[in-house]
Amino acid sequence: MAKRLSITRLLRSTPLRQAFVLTAIFALMYTIALGGSYVKMRQDLRLSLRSQMTQQLDELDVSATPRAMAAIVAAKAEAMNPRETAIVFLGKDGTQVGNARARPIHGQLVLHPRGRRRLAGGYMQETRRISGGVVLVAMALTPLEDLRRTFGELLWLTLLPTAGLSLSVAAWLARRAAHRVDAIEATLGKLADSQYQARVENDGPRDDDLGRIAQRLNHMASRHQETLAALRQVSTDIAHDLRTPLQRLSVHLEQLSDTLPDDGPAATLVQAARDEADRSVAIFRGLLQIARIEGGEVELERSEVDLRDIATQVFELYQAVAEDSGHDLHYSPPTAPCPVHGNRDLLTQAIVNLVENALRHTPTGSTLHLMVAPNCIGLRDNGPGIPEAQRSLVTRRLYRLEASRSTAGHGLGLALVEAIVQAHGADLCLAASDQIKNLGLDVQIRFPQISTISHTAPSTAPV
Repeated sequence: MAKRLSITRLLRSTPLRQAFVLTAIFALMYTIALGGSYVKMRQDLRLSLRSQMTQQLDELDVSATPRAMAAIVAAKAEAMNPRETAIVFLGKDGTQVGNARARPIHGQLVLHPRGRRRLAGGYMQETRRISGGVVLVAMALTPLEDLRRTFGELLWLTLLPTAGLSLSVAAWLARRAAHRVDAIEATLGKLADSQYQARVENDGPRDDDLGRIAQRLNHMASRHQETLAALRQVSTDIAHDLRTPLQRLSVHLEQLSDTLPDDGPAATLVQAARDEADRSVAIFRGLLQIARIEGGEVELERSEVDLRDIATQVFELYQAVAEDSGHDLHYSPPTAPCPVHGNRDLLTQAIVNLVENALRHTPTGSTLHLMVAPNCIGLRDNGPGIPEAQRSLVTRRLYRLEASRSTAGHGLGLALVEAIVQAHGADLCLAASDQIKNLGLDVQIRFPQISTISHTAPSTAPV
């Protein structure tokens, strides 16, 4: 299972972003629909209030004296709640009768309830000249305020919980999907790092998109692992079956050499044949050794190893060899120990192979530096280096650069180093030592804090 998701990673997940977009679209459409309903109901309510005021005025629009009209308005006012409906009759002499007061402001009559504050929503009012005076009827806009408040509460009480629930469910689904995507990504990363036994642990539905992708990835990884295993087995079988005849051939050539004069042409041919036989035996021995390390045929004997000691041992062993070949080998040991868990013989062999490769493939006068740091050991040279496009290829078995085909070697040195590195759960990093000119080679073996890989050390003869 993938590691716990961070909030930032969860927010960047595609399902959650899609949920945000869909929720935003839903909220927008819901708000537009609810707003449209509110506007329509508000208009209908205003028309209803206007109709009621017109009806009230129509009932009062009768032939009557101002005194009679004042009496009629007073009677109606007694039966009305001024906070709902107000009615006022203004005579020519300025007298007012009704349940409210009205006064002219900017040429219009404005209603003021008696003894009460003006309503927050105000009034909708209408006036008409009747019986020699002016009748003012006003309807409180409280129903409009109630309608607005109701729709506001409806908006927040339905939209927010719905959006919150949608996002919560989306976050949960996104978290599950992100875990499954992380598991697929982690498996792909392991397969890219040659961990061909890696598989996706699919704990979700197997019939959805991610489930089908996981199944196809596992199937592809299984087929790839089977193919690689078959190829390795073939190369191992060939190396195993041919090593013994070649060793016998080498013995026979040695016996033949003993029967020939030392300075004759036949002795020269026999020696050349012996050299080729020894070279073939070394190739097959290297192939078998790589196969044993990669296949984990025997248990690796691990212990705490100080990388300083390995580098010191290799430096003392090859310092004179480097001087004889015209190279300059340097090593400055660190002051603090650099312990790792691993097999000392295999790690020593890996560094030996790096040094021998550098001595073999760099020109005379080149400088080599053994480097040791916490959880890291490597070798740097100022030779021609390896083209960047081919750095991922040189760790293949029997792969050789065109410039190296004229030199000694079998193309197994870095392949064996890679096998040893992977057996220890470490990383082999190749880069140019001169980043500007892209020359030289910087090879580093980077170890984890604690290595828990368990294999066994085969023989340690360098290839």
